[in-house]
Amino acid sequence: GTFDIRSVDLKTLVKSMLGRTLKEEFPVREGTSSEEMLFEVREFRTEKMFAPINFSLRKGEILGITGIIGSGKSEIALGLFGADRSVQGDISIAGMAVSLKSPDDAKKRGISFIPEDRKGQGLFLRLNVEHNICVANIDLAISKGVVSNKKKSQLAKDTCEKLRVRPLDIKMAVQNLSGGNQQKVVIGKWLCGEPDILILDEPTRGIDIGAKTEIYSLINYLADRGTGILIMSSEFREMSAICDRILVIRKGEIVGELVGKESSTEQLLTLALGG
Repeated sequence: GTFDIRSVDLKTLVKSMLGRTLKEEFPVREGTSSEEMLFEVREFRTEKMFAPINFSLRKGEILGITGIIGSGKSEIALGLFGADRSVQGDISIAGMAVSLKSPDDAKKRGISFIPEDRKGQGLFLRLNVEHNICVANIDLAISKGVVSNKKKSQLAKDTCEKLRVRPLDIKMAVQNLSGGNQQKVVIGKWLCGEPDILILDEPTRGIDIGAKTEIYSLINYLADRGTGILIMSSEFREMSAICDRILVIRKGEIVGELVGKESSTEQLLTLALGG
């Protein structure tokens, strides 16, 4: 399609991209978070973080951490997943103090992480969908001490069907999928283990609006199931629409907290820039 920028609207552009009308970009969440504290972080800092941080995450809550690019969001995410070495602070899960010295420690404690750089950190691009999904969940495919190819294939197929990965071909190399479907594979890899806490760093960057809406629906579903969701994103509009609470960071420090649905892009930007 070709359109005059003075008259075209968002719905028309989206319909041209997707071949269908998108009813709602941000699906309405039906459930609410509980009062049960799930994840608490106190004076936590790694070698790569600019400053220590403090926050808490309740069961079933969608908590956003936002700021401009370079504000330190990704450093926080990597630190909480044990990928960067911590130098101070305490972390507790369900009231129990834990030490997260590696991603393996985090995984064992029920934490999953969707990295910002899906191609560099989240996928083995030249390997197939089945391998990418099963690589972090090989224990689920073991039968009598031996890896079962049948169980691997079934695990990958079930995950792809649940997340509507297209095409549904678990033997296809991940590099041949669209950006949105690659992101679904990254998410699916970590959802197989049914995490209690899910950290997502820029989960919708570089994917089309249809795939974004599907990921928002998945986030809502997981939160309603009781998963604590921590989203790092520099998309202020996205944060306002999907988060229960939003923490704004500037140069690695939390400079403000807003209620998601009551916040605006202008408020978030003002806090993020220090205006």
